[in-house]
Amino acid sequence: MIRLIDTREQLEKVVREAAGFVYNDFRGRDPKMCPVHAASCSWLAGMLKVATGRLSVKKVWSDSLPELLAWIAGHDRVYRLCGSEPGLADSGHGKAAATAPPAPPTSRATIRHAPSLPTQTDPSDFSGLFHASKSDSPAGPAEFWSRNRLQFDSKPITQAMKRRIRDLVATLEAGDQGILRAIYTSSSRDIVDAENVLFYNVGTGAFARAARFGVRFERSFNTCSECPDCPDAIHHHRYDVCTPAAPFIGWKAESTLVSWEGVESPPIDEFTKPHGIWLAMKRASLLVSVRSAPLTYGLRVRVSRGARGSRNAAAIVKPLIDGVVAALHTHDGSDLGVVASRVAREIDEDDTKIAELLMSEDQLVLGRRRLLWPRAAGVQWNPGDDACVAAEILVSDSTGNVWSHSGELFAVVGVA
Repeated sequence: MIRLIDTREQLEKVVREAAGFVYNDFRGRDPKMCPVHAASCSWLAGMLKVATGRLSVKKVWSDSLPELLAWIAGHDRVYRLCGSEPGLADSGHGKAAATAPPAPPTSRATIRHAPSLPTQTDPSDFSGLFHASKSDSPAGPAEFWSRNRLQFDSKPITQAMKRRIRDLVATLEAGDQGILRAIYTSSSRDIVDAENVLFYNVGTGAFARAARFGVRFERSFNTCSECPDCPDAIHHHRYDVCTPAAPFIGWKAESTLVSWEGVESPPIDEFTKPHGIWLAMKRASLLVSVRSAPLTYGLRVRVSRGARGSRNAAAIVKPLIDGVVAALHTHDGSDLGVVASRVAREIDEDDTKIAELLMSEDQLVLGRRRLLWPRAAGVQWNPGDDACVAAEILVSDSTGNVWSHSGELFAVVGVA
C-alpha cells in the first residue's frame, strides 16, 4: 500500500505508529537527500519542523519495503537506505549507498514508548484461504485465487494476500514493447472497480517493470477456474505480458460511443486527483455518437507522457479513468454548491463555472448520477467505472513536457 505524506499531521501519525517505511521524496538527483527510513527511525521525528500544515518535502509511505522501492524505481527517483538502520542496509533491497550520519539523540521517554516494527504474518496462518502461482517465464502468467475479494484495508489476511501477489507480479517484465495484461474473474456481482482489485488494492509499485508501456485489464463474470490448494476460491487474478495488438479475451468491441483526440492533462501519477483530467475533458471537443448509457463498456486511451509524472502505467490507470469517465456523466445536483466550490479551489477555477460544467449535458454519454460527495475538506468522485469491463491504456513519451491523451469509449459484447 502506497500513501502520500504531505502534512505534518500525517507524518506525525506515521512517527507515532512506527509501522512501515518512508521515502523522503526530495525529487533531486542526490541520493543522500532522498533516504528511505523505517517508520520507527528517530530521523523522522526531526522532519516535523513545521507546526502544522504542509511539509516542505513530501514523503511516500508503504507497509512494504519492496513495494516502496518499486515505486521509487517506477518514478525514476534516486534514493539510499538509511545507514542508521542496519536492518535496512542488510536487507538486500536496492543500494545502500553512503552511510548516513549518526541518528539524532532520542529521549528515554521516546525509546520507552516507541513500538517495534510489526512482524510479517506467517502465510500458513491463512492456508486454504488463498493460493498463488507463477510460471518461470518473465512474461507470466502469475495467478492468484482467493475465497474473499482483495480489499483496500490493513487486516492481516489482506496484507498477506497483497504481499503474495506483489512477490509474483514484481518479477513480470514487459520486454521491448510488451504491456501488462490483468484479468479479474468472479461470478460475484458486487459493485467493484476492476482496476482497484487488480492494481490499486495490490499496490501499483509492484507492476513497475511490467507496465512501462501500458496496461490492459478485464472484468470477467464467469466462475473462476478451480484451484486444488484453494478449493473454495471464487475470485481469480491473472497477470501476464502481451503485445499491444492482442485482442481482449472475454469481450469484443462494438460501436464507438464517444472519442477524443489530443486532450491535454496535468502530469499523472497515483496521487493525482481526477479534477484536472475531468476539467480538460469537459473543455475538449469530443465526438459523441450515442447518449444512452450502456450497462457495460470498454475504454481505450493512448497517453503521451511528459517528463513529470509516473513512468509506471499501472499507477496512472485509476486517476486517468476516474477523470475521463467522470467527464462523461452529469452530476445530479446533490450538494452542488459545496462540491463545486471545493473542486474549484483545488484547480483554481471559478465556482460558478465548475458548477455549470458539472451539470452540463453536452457530453452526457454515461448518464446522470451523484458524481461527487463532500468528504472531509475535499470531495469523493463517484464515476461509473465499475461498468468498465475492458480497458487498455497505452503510453509513450511525448517530445515535449506536456501530457495529453486520445481515446474512445465503446460498447462491448461478451465472447462465449
